[in-house]
Amino acid sequence: MQQSRLAGLFGALLLAACAFAGSAVQAAQPAIRVVAAESVYGKVVTAIGGTHVQVTSLLEDPYVNPHEFEGTPRLMRQLDEADVIIFNGLGYDDWMHQLLQGLPAIDGEVISAGEAASALVAADRNPHLFHSPDAMALIATQIAETLSRLDPAHADDYADGLRRFHARLEMIQARARTLAAAHADLTVTATEPVYNYMLDLLDYNIVDRSLQRATMNGSQPGARQVRELIRGLQDNNVQLLLYNRQVHGQLARMLTAKARHAGIPVVAVSELPPPDQSYAQWQLEQLQAVQQALDAQQ
Repeated sequence: MQQSRLAGLFGALLLAACAFAGSAVQAAQPAIRVVAAESVYGKVVTAIGGTHVQVTSLLEDPYVNPHEFEGTPRLMRQLDEADVIIFNGLGYDDWMHQLLQGLPAIDGEVISAGEAASALVAADRNPHLFHSPDAMALIATQIAETLSRLDPAHADDYADGLRRFHARLEMIQARARTLAAAHADLTVTATEPVYNYMLDLLDYNIVDRSLQRATMNGSQPGARQVRELIRGLQDNNVQLLLYNRQVHGQLARMLTAKARHAGIPVVAVSELPPPDQSYAQWQLEQLQAVQQALDAQQ
């Protein structure tokens, strides 16, 4: 009887040891290595993947012009070792295409935000999709599907992360509805089309789009375009001017100065979230800045 009890105890200990070893192996499973061209997408991956992902964002500083970014050999190594690579596309980060073309082979999964949300890309091919909650919902869904395919053992975790992220997107949508109700049917302009997806969500009338595209593309807007924008500011034909915090050149400084002189609210927006803010915090803060600027004019 004693030998039987000892055998049973040994068997139980062996099963427990095997279970512990299995848990240790699962816990030791390496995180999915993700390289995001822009931190906005890196933050989304982190929100969905949690501890199961190791994210490197190449562009993180919200005060740096993303169009002037240049790759380095170190970044090439990071891309070569990545399990997932995500970038904006739509001509926004062509430097990423150049980096990828420099690799001998691409073994990881590649996600283009522009392709993931292609159904929602504006007619003018505005690349700033990250200011569209609807577009980000599609992009986040593809991220979650990719992570689940690479790591099916944690598919439920990725599904939970996606649900939480979609809930935060709904918070942004609700905040936008509140702003649109408080300040409806506005005519607005901008130095660049950075925030236009959100302005479209607010159902605002955006003017001077051609000037915005010219500035975004680094070309000099026509003199007539500039005169029309200045006249609109001076005549108070617009109720809000937005400028890009990351690309605040001479023309933008002149336009914001004229808007302030005319008593028109001026709000800075950015193409990247601050390092200490989540995607939702960033979007909610920018909507709050617009609301506060408009409230101050009442």
